[in-house]
Amino acid sequence: MDNLAAALFRLEASKTTGSAKLGLEALNVALDKAKDPEIEKSFDTWLVQVLRQKFPGLDLEDVRGRKGKTMLAQRLNQWELEAQRKGRQEGRQEGRQELILELVRSRFGPLSDDARNRILALASSDQLTQLANRLFQVSSLEELLSEI
Repeated sequence: MDNLAAALFRLEASKTTGSAKLGLEALNVALDKAKDPEIEKSFDTWLVQVLRQKFPGLDLEDVRGRKGKTMLAQRLNQWELEAQRKGRQEGRQEGRQELILELVRSRFGPLSDDARNRILALASSDQLTQLANRLFQVSSLEELLSEI
């Protein structure tokens, strides 16, 4: 893709870091063919604005010029891996919470919204593990919840 407008559209339309990387590569090819430092400077400014909107939290310092775009491609990879890791971690946490809720419901019956919310508010795996262990040592839901 050697058309700057097409490269621009491809990058702007990207929805994932993978498609953003492809768009970035296409933009680099098109800019190489254009051989115009002013156009490249304008595209650098635009690129930072677009990526800030699409991928909040992505480190966009020093992304200007060819070396910066190479670094940006690496950051996109790292950001994608970190996002995947964080998503898996959040998924495991939600799974633990749902399992604990199900165990508590099985032991003590339906839960009030307050009881459910207090269990869901437990943030760490250690807290959930302690609650699960206590679940079989207490005689009532109130006793269990008093320790939260």
